[in-house]
Amino acid sequence: MKTSRAVFSGVHKKAGPFPFNVRVLDDEKRARMGLQEAVQHSLVKPYEVIYTPPNTFVAAFHFTIALPGGPSSLTHPPVWYKPELVRSEKELRTVVAAH
Repeated sequence: MKTSRAVFSGVHKKAGPFPFNVRVLDDEKRARMGLQEAVQHSLVKPYEVIYTPPNTFVAAFHFTIALPGGPSSLTHPPVWYKPELVRSEKELRTVVAAH
């Protein structure tokens, strides 16, 4: 418990609410032990590693979208982004909850 509290405190100081790599922490071996307990208590959420097949290309782009009354872009996508060139198996759907 003491280790997980110290690790969580270190994570909070160095990364805040943002994703981080365990290597940025002072003692990586101790950090891994403390992070296991922090994950069990839902203090941190592990970042899922995505694996891709060999000899394939992967691209990622990030921008912020708000969904209060439908999707609205808050930040602009990169200048090279062209929606007609992007294919995905996922789609963004707006769901309106009835009160």
